[in-house]
Amino acid sequence: MQDLLVDLDLAIAAAYKAGKIAEHYQENGFEELECKKTAGCPALTEADLEIDKYLHHTLLSQTPDYGWLSEEDSEDNIEGKDRVWVVDPIDGTKCFIKQNGMFAVSIALLEHGVPMLGVVYNPMRNQMFYCLRGHGVFLNDQRMYTETQTLDECSLISPLGKKNKPYTQSLIQETAQFEEVGSVAYRLGLIAAGQADLTFVDHEISIWDIAAGAVMLEEQGFEIKNLDGSDVSYLPSEVNIPNGIVVCKENILEPVLSNLKLILD
Repeated sequence: MQDLLVDLDLAIAAAYKAGKIAEHYQENGFEELECKKTAGCPALTEADLEIDKYLHHTLLSQTPDYGWLSEEDSEDNIEGKDRVWVVDPIDGTKCFIKQNGMFAVSIALLEHGVPMLGVVYNPMRNQMFYCLRGHGVFLNDQRMYTETQTLDECSLISPLGKKNKPYTQSLIQETAQFEEVGSVAYRLGLIAAGQADLTFVDHEISIWDIAAGAVMLEEQGFEIKNLDGSDVSYLPSEVNIPNGIVVCKENILEPVLSNLKLILD
């Protein structure tokens, strides 16, 4: 199989071009569409579909033996594939529609269900996060490092619109800083780059939301857990993560999970 460093370069270049497509639609307007892939799909635009089509062609034309799993593509191809591209063309489509700059292109490559590389690109803020397992986390080609903080030193970033939830308020009281950020993938990139310490998701998500960020976070020593404290599965056959996740360092995992238990009640 192809060298993973070659795959990383391919994914970075593809994410950059995909970001340029997204920028074009942000500047020139876009049509909102009806999502038909999953029940309750919150938002979809023509930009999502064009970027998905571009990434499908660009990535698989160079890696024809790899599988494909995407939020926007109903023709997933994962059966019998050792390596699988997992893609969210625009993570944070609601933010894309609101044009608040908090969306990202997310590309991960799984090998036997393990995230091996991840690329998260926010074109509106010119932030390219990427990682190949074992080779460090980079933001715009600069190696990034993180610190292990106590909970009262931590910077919390939550999903948009969750500030007044009891569990968010509880964490705000125990942490040093707070910010709301829309895209899950973008939040994970920010944490992996040392710009925050803690986040959560309080609803069902899918592996294309987190697979790219997961390899970066694991590289930096973060825990990514289901809200009951169990490990997250990245097997392509198990797409959905039903209750959400928590991301933080191990030293604060127990009190953070305790604060978030209200989500499961």
